[in-house]
Amino acid sequence: MDHFVPAISDVVQAVQVQNEPTADKAARQAAHAMCEQVKAHDGAAFEVAGQLFNQTMPATVRHFALGLYEHLITKRWTFLGAESKAHMKQVSLQLISQWPSDEAA
Repeated sequence: MDHFVPAISDVVQAVQVQNEPTADKAARQAAHAMCEQVKAHDGAAFEVAGQLFNQTMPATVRHFALGLYEHLITKRWTFLGAESKAHMKQVSLQLISQWPSDEAA
């Protein structure tokens, strides 16, 4: 069972540091390691992505959340159980239905 679930604030900070050009090398490496650790745990990746993908988060954080979903679908799909796959399908459809329309622009 996958029990690793980091604090969302820690993941947000790691994503921001990882994308901050003025951050020092050690901080960026630590941030990258945190992001990779999230991605390496299917349960954590799914839970974290769900919490990070909302309009209150910065665009870089939402982009990371989409990357987590992409990783789960493209790299981990065969390892997910039927219930997890069904949930991923449902979440994907919800994300698509909530995507902002370009028609208002």
